[in-house]
Amino acid sequence: MNKELNSARVHNYLLPGNKLSLGWLLVFIAANTLLIIYFVLSRNAHDNLLSDANQQMYRLQNSLESTLGKHAYLPALLATMPNVRKYAANPPANATEKELFNHQLEQLSNLSNTLDIYLMQPDGETIASSNWNKTNTFIGKNFSFRPYFKQAIDGGPGRYYALGTASGERGYYFAHPVRDENN
Repeated sequence: MNKELNSARVHNYLLPGNKLSLGWLLVFIAANTLLIIYFVLSRNAHDNLLSDANQQMYRLQNSLESTLGKHAYLPALLATMPNVRKYAANPPANATEKELFNHQLEQLSNLSNTLDIYLMQPDGETIASSNWNKTNTFIGKNFSFRPYFKQAIDGGPGRYYALGTASGERGYYFAHPVRDENN
């Protein structure tokens, strides 16, 4: 008898008229199943989106590094050129010599497909520039506040992405210290 009573209690929820009927149990199971499916699908969709976004980020990063790498060498190369070292050490007073050097920077900028190339003194004042003959020339402007300048003054290569204060254009800036011929 006790066994029958236990069995009746176990299956009591299936009897009509109880608070938890078979219909509600099926609704509960279905709702829980749908929630589990929703969360599993949502998690899979999230993981797929994250994976796609990471792949896209790596592709963009590689593309950006490749594009920037085409110009990264230029400041270090220019810093080794004897005429750049000479001009940096002792800027000429002669207007013709200044114009000739600025014209050379302009040609280098055009050949290397850069926006501008300019030479600054240790105090940050620009003494020569490829945009020497334009109204927004950098000559006479001081960029000592720029991180790329500070990095170069500290002896290493400088890099910085910013809005140009003189040009008003966004750009990636490279810098390199120009050392005298003995260093």
